[in-house]
Formats: sequence, C-alpha cells, structure tokens
Amino acid sequence: MFRSVLAVISIICIELCTGAVPWEPVPTANGALHIQLLLQTNLNRANIRAFLIGSSGVQFWQNEGNDVSYGHLWDTYYLSNGIYNYGVGGDTTSNVLWRIQNYELDGINPKVFVVGLDPAFNTMFYNKPSPSAYDVYRGLVEIINELRIKFPNSKVLIIGFPYSDPSINERSQQINSQFKSIVDGINIMFIDLTPVLTNSNGQLNLDYFKDDHVHLNSLGLELTKIMFKLIVLTIICVNVCGADVQPWEPQPGNEGWLQRHKQLQKYTEDNKSKIKAFFIGASITDNWHSDGKEVWDSYFAPKGAANYGIGGDTTSNVLWRIQNKEIDGLNPKVIVMSCGPGYNTMNKNPSPSGPDILRAEEEIIKELRAKFPTSKVIIIGHTPYIIESISERSKQINVDLKKFADEKDVFFMDLSPHMVDSKGQQLPQLFKSDHLHFTPEGYKVWQQVMGPLFERLMK
Repeated sequence: MFRSVLAVISIICIELCTGAVPWEPVPTANGALHIQLLLQTNLNRANIRAFLIGSSGVQFWQNEGNDVSYGHLWDTYYLSNGIYNYGVGGDTTSNVLWRIQNYELDGINPKVFVVGLDPAFNTMFYNKPSPSAYDVYRGLVEIINELRIKFPNSKVLIIGFPYSDPSINERSQQINSQFKSIVDGINIMFIDLTPVLTNSNGQLNLDYFKDDHVHLNSLGLELTKIMFKLIVLTIICVNVCGADVQPWEPQPGNEGWLQRHKQLQKYTEDNKSKIKAFFIGASITDNWHSDGKEVWDSYFAPKGAANYGIGGDTTSNVLWRIQNKEIDGLNPKVIVMSCGPGYNTMNKNPSPSGPDILRAEEEIIKELRAKFPTSKVIIIGHTPYIIESISERSKQINVDLKKFADEKDVFFMDLSPHMVDSKGQQLPQLFKSDHLHFTPEGYKVWQQVMGPLFERLMK
C-alpha cells in the first residue's frame, strides 16, 4: 500500500516537473529517498566533510560503485573520508533546488561540496518543450548559488558530463563551457569529464558506460578515483593552505599564480614610462580585460592606465605582490584599489572577521602610499554580494574605509548605491549569473561613477 501511494505521488510530481522552468524549485519525485537523506544528515552532521549532490549520475557512484566486484569503491574511497552522497535518480535542476531549500543539507559544515551537472540531462529530457542550454545553465547556477548561500565558506567543485543524445550533448557542452568561464580555481573549480569519457572523434567511449549509454560501468567507475583524489586534495588545501596566514600578512599563490606575477613584473619593466595610473585587485579588476574591455580600451587605456588584477587574489596575495617588485619603478598619478581581494579572503574557511579584513585592506593602502607617496589612491569599496554573511561584513567595512580616506591623498568610492534597486537587491543587468562579477553594463557604471574623480586626479 505504502509503495502504491509513493508511485502515485511520483507520477504526479513528474507531471508537475514537466511544466517547470529549470530555475524554479519543484518537489522531487522520490520523496522516500529525500526522507532517507534528511535522516543521513541528522545522523552524520559532525562527520560530513564533503558531499556530492545531483541525480542518478551522482547516486550511481554509491549504489553500483559499492558492489563487491568494484572493491566497495564508495565506502573505500569516499565514505571513509567523510564524503557523503546526495544524488537522487531522475532529479531535474528544479528537484535539486527543492531539496536544498527543504532541509536536506541543513546543519552541516562541509569543506567542499561537489555539484554534478547530471540534473541538466533530466531537465532537458523530461521537460517539455526541452529547455535551451541557457535556461538549464541558469537552473544549475541557481543550485550553486543556493549552496553557496547555505555554505559560504565551502569550496565548490562542479562536474560536467558528456551524453550520447546529440541534442542534449550539444547543449551540455555549451553549459560546460559557460561554467569554465566563471570558475576562479580557488573557491570554485570545474572538472569536465568529457575528455576522459569520449574518443578522439568526440563520441562516447562506450567501454566506460552501461547499456543505457548514460551511467558508468565498472571501468567508468574506476575513473571516479580521479574525482576522489581531487576532492581530497581540495579538502587538504582548505585545511592547510594559508592556515597560519592572517589577512594582513603577505603570502604568494600557487605556481600558476607566480607565473602571472612574473608576467606583470615584466609588463612593468617594459612599460614604466607609459603607465600613468594602475588598477590593482582580484577578478573584478582583472575582468576589465574581458567584460570591461570596451570601456577600458576607449576610456582608461588612452589615459595610460594599466591593469594589475589577478582573479582569486586574497588580501595576502595583493600585499605579497606589492612587496615583491611587481610594480616597482612606476610613477603613477592615480592608483585604483579594488576591495575584491577582501571578498576572496572572507570566502575562505574559516572566514575572517570584518575588522580583520579592514585591517588587511588598510595595510594594502599603507603599502601603496609608502611605495608611491605622491600618488592619489582611489579605494573602490565592496560591491553588493549575494552571500548575506559576507555582504553584511562588507557594508561595515565600507563605512570604516570611508573614514580612512582623507579626500586629499586617499579617496573612497562606493559603487553599491548605483548597482542596487530601491530594496537593496542587485540590478540584474549589472551582474553576471554568479551574482558577483560585473557584466559590460556593470563596468560602464564603474566608469561613469568614478570617471569625474579619476579625470580630476589625473590632471
């Protein structure tokens, strides 16, 4: 009788799902498994160091991968390291959103969460008409945003998959490309399994799949050991990297970061006489090269401005760059310092306090003033963030940074009032789908608000 009731509920839910847009929550058809996962959370809160969430592509790792013929893969490589599975077969993006919003993950504190993009397949397969790549991407981004609001200090690992259905696979690869463009390699990481699961012609390597050409077989499951290693490495990095470094203490990044530092060092050496102003910060500054390129090339570049933004930089990284000859020998009239590194620092685990971030940002200003005593410094305050705990700290930091500006040598510019509506919500046309980085329109607002001061100080 109980199974019959569940079957009827499942049919009703599937019917409801087919009319939902991918970014709106809809109850999962598998209510019984949702209850089991609620219980899993309640019983294991203290043990959950990481979790995977998605549909059958995720669920399969635990159910089939724990077979004795696979060497109890899940228990051996995942569960023993505190990695738990929240995959529900058949779930669409709408179903996963509903589960996140309905207590399934409440009360845990993971170091890492892994989002399988497999609900996109179900969304494109079940929803009628089948949604566009953009709409499904929007649904997946909404899942990640919901998780980041719930777990602001956790690292994010996104897993992309290939499929045999040509129409679905084409859209899936478009979605994978979109995700590759928003990752920062520090807080948000993306792994595309397509290269290891396809042949040289881009077709699925069927040796890795079951007969349905969707789920992995034993050989494919062996490849998931790569996943395990990446998750564990991420956990180690969260626990170890920078553990003893305070936000106001200098620290270099990884090998790739050091290469970027050397490139900027050389840029300085080659262009000393041309650089009349420079911007320094993290990805929001770095993205003047891409989303802000039109404004940069037409307005700032002709005035001799240079860009020293590095995506993912913390306050410690920026301090290290300043102290290690990246900008030595310049004589800028104006320096524009973005508070983006403060956001990245607060997004670490554990997340530093507002006063600690303020101290770090003031330290950056002091270092810049000591190196360039005749230059004017424009501080670009923290912009609106979707993660409430970070946003609230940022608002107070902005208040205190404004006090630090003397309006003679150091100036403070708050872009927030120009980027939110009357309710304090982000203006969607100014922010990308991650609710953090600016669109081209967002960069136009930055230039329009700061432009008059910048021009006056450049004279």
